[in-house]
Formats: sequence, C-alpha cells, structure tokens
Amino acid sequence: LTMDNPLQERFEKQAIVVCNHTSVFDLLILISIVPKMSVLMKAAFRKNWIFANVAKFAGYHFVDDTEALYQQVEEDIRMGYSIMIFPEGTRTTDGQLGPFRKGAFTIARYFGVDILPVVLHGMYTLLPKRHFVAHPSDITLEVHARVRPESKFAQQSVLKQMRQMEAFYRECLTDKQSVCIIGDD
Repeated sequence: LTMDNPLQERFEKQAIVVCNHTSVFDLLILISIVPKMSVLMKAAFRKNWIFANVAKFAGYHFVDDTEALYQQVEEDIRMGYSIMIFPEGTRTTDGQLGPFRKGAFTIARYFGVDILPVVLHGMYTLLPKRHFVAHPSDITLEVHARVRPESKFAQQSVLKQMRQMEAFYRECLTDKQSVCIIGDD
C-alpha cells in the first residue's frame, strides 16, 4: 500500500470522508488510517447477520431512517468522529466508478463539516465484487485537500457538488499521474 498524502493530512479533525468503492477491503484500509471514524452503511446490510452484528459492535450506522441517522451522525461529529461515506452507495461490479449519490454532500452541508476526498487505486484487481480469492495488486491511497464549508465549492447546490466531485474522481481514476483539483479555492 502506497499512501499519497502531499498535504500531510493527519485525520485529527472530523470530516465527511468520501471514497470510491471497489472492494470489500476498502473499508479496512480506511479504518486503519482514520483513527476516529464512523461508517454509514446501506440498510440492506441489516439483512446480513454478520455485517449487521459487526456494524452494531463498531458503532456504524445504517442509512434507513433519516431522522435517527442525523441524530447519530450529530453525536459522532460532536465526539470528534469523521463519517465515512462511499458516495456510489455500492461496490463497483466492473471496476468503473459508479454514479454518486448526494448523501455525503447533504450531510456535510447540514453539519457544516469538511469533505475529505480519498481515492483508492488498485483495489478492484485485489478483490472484485462477487470474488472470494484476493489477487496481488499495487494499491495507492490518495488523500486530497479538504473541502471546507466556507469554500466556493461547498456554497454550490448539493447536486452541483455531487456532480463536480464525481467528475473529480473520474479524472483522478483515469489519469493517476495528473493533478486532480476539486473546487477553486
């Protein structure tokens, strides 16, 4: 695992951490680098007793009851936790970035916290969805600049934020050598 963290992000201040989702191992890598993090999981995982019990034990939250979810997220943020959200909502089945959903951006705006973009490369070849044997892969984790609530990017509509962030991820995943910049400040 190579970590590309040019701004030396220390993960000490809470944020909405957003990351592309290509492998079941994505979450394991992220929880290993972000010390205080809660995770939002799709409600369908409640049906899987293994995921449901692990999530309950870890204090993670299912996205099914908006009011209860916002209360849980508010408590986590108050306690200094970052919130991990995969904006695609599910792992990719073909290695390509899926369409983003607006939840991460809505929550960041509602609570006035930073968005912290993290891009994972190489995870799909490690263990694609519906596969059970891991394969060797060069994995790179890119940590990008925080998007602050007072930035011009964050002042846009949630829908524009979502579309711009998705385009940003597509650029980063298409050309790993390019410098990806989100927003204008």
